[in-house]
Amino acid sequence: MERLIASLACAFALFAGASHAATVTPLSYVATPAEGQAQGGSFNYFDDGGRQLIDGIFGGNNWQSDLGNGPAQEWVGWLIANPVITFDFGSQVSITGMILGMNRDSSAGIHIDLAGNANGQLFSIGPNDLPDDTRGDLSVTFAQALVGSSVIVSLVDTRQSGAWLFLDEIQFVGTSSTAVVPVPGALALMLPGLALIGLVARRRRAPAGA
Repeated sequence: MERLIASLACAFALFAGASHAATVTPLSYVATPAEGQAQGGSFNYFDDGGRQLIDGIFGGNNWQSDLGNGPAQEWVGWLIANPVITFDFGSQVSITGMILGMNRDSSAGIHIDLAGNANGQLFSIGPNDLPDDTRGDLSVTFAQALVGSSVIVSLVDTRQSGAWLFLDEIQFVGTSSTAVVPVPGALALMLPGLALIGLVARRRRAPAGA
């Protein structure tokens, strides 16, 4: 009986404390200042409020569209600088992938030819990974999980010059250390065992002859 109790307790702890794979949102980030009209852009592609890359607001296929906040407002852009973005998750996470929300418009000089580095994990995005005149999500899978409370992402434009890099969102896929509630199926399997433990315990406490 002691072994049964221990097994059930261990199973409950595993279900209750296990991490789950999902989109993991950083608490904040610090990025290389974005650029705009001073570098020859039609607009300023600044990161207003310092949260545009994690606020869940996406741009359109036409990067100049006014979706309610002004033309191209959803996009954060760089022309000269190669951005370095440090994301803070607030607690330990295990990141297995990343999704970059990007735009490609070759006629406007917006390209996606990138070499990237995330905590030492190298990745690349090819110039044709997204159709022209299109906004899309480009996925990166890491060979080894990035474990820690922060992720530093460096993006280098592999073109010589004159190429804008536009981002509207950066999403991370992985697990966090936050405990999760046991799923209903797991509870259904464990409840009979817990009831049996309770019944046996009551019988042990009952007087002889009862």
